[in-house]
Amino acid sequence: MKFLWLFLLCLFSLPAVTYAQTHTVKVNRDVKQRGDSRDIVFSATNTSFERKTIILELNGGVYKRADGGIPVITTLSPGMNRLVTLFETRDTPGYGYTYLTGCLDTEPKEVTYLLPIAPGKSTRIDTLSNLEAKYMGRKAPQNWIAYWMSATPGDTIFASRRGIVITAKTVEGNGFDRGVNYSSFRTYVTIEHEDCTRGHYELFDRESLFVKEGDEVEAGTPLGIVDEGEAYSSGCHLRFYVDYPEITRQVMRQKRKDRSHSTEIIYVNPRFSEIGQPLPGETYRSTHPEKVIFQEMSKRQIKRYQKAKAGQ
Repeated sequence: MKFLWLFLLCLFSLPAVTYAQTHTVKVNRDVKQRGDSRDIVFSATNTSFERKTIILELNGGVYKRADGGIPVITTLSPGMNRLVTLFETRDTPGYGYTYLTGCLDTEPKEVTYLLPIAPGKSTRIDTLSNLEAKYMGRKAPQNWIAYWMSATPGDTIFASRRGIVITAKTVEGNGFDRGVNYSSFRTYVTIEHEDCTRGHYELFDRESLFVKEGDEVEAGTPLGIVDEGEAYSSGCHLRFYVDYPEITRQVMRQKRKDRSHSTEIIYVNPRFSEIGQPLPGETYRSTHPEKVIFQEMSKRQIKRYQKAKAGQ
């Protein structure tokens, strides 16, 4: 039971790791001369594989007009993003910006998820309690839901939904909170979906991941081999949940004023193929129907998938 406690305690620190801001966004200010007129173009480079939301404020400066609202609040895709152009400027304005991981005004789509277990295999599914709220006196996350799924050593874990791999790594750490020592050692994969929700898959064998950050995966893509689970009283298993950071214009304005302002993490209760929302303690057989795999793919992507499958 001790090892299960340690596992569950470290489980709830993952959102802080996943959504922590690192310096992956840089704002650029370029001057464009048009005859006697001078324009200033602001852009932002996002060097990560995940989307970010930025607020850009301008200070001072004189210009005739801007081609967008000020302050700029928008979601950044990976790579270069144009923010706003100031036309016919005099006195170059100063600027400041803050950004968060996640998208502005995320609205989860109603989609069907695959069970991340190999098709044909059965898995017992349970829900995980939020021990931060129960034992540490902290507020439980809104709509908290996380699933424990039994597995067998050597099992392959599959993507439940199409997306981009934004995290694929092993994290080690330890801590002390209210008289409880806890440690964490976990290899996990996070996939960002088209609607900016994120699927989190945890307890892989650290040497057996099949994907890397930046990979585009389809529903049903093998992600890696599950950890044997020898350190846990609950044995070999996978932990899976879907969430997203709640980012609004108001949140961005508050974050700009107060960097310590925290972002609420919202949890999504996924509906799985054939079973809907699973009942705790029940055993289910995994299926990977093509209609679910194809649901978020374009016609071209479906043809490419079918061609690749036929060549296997």
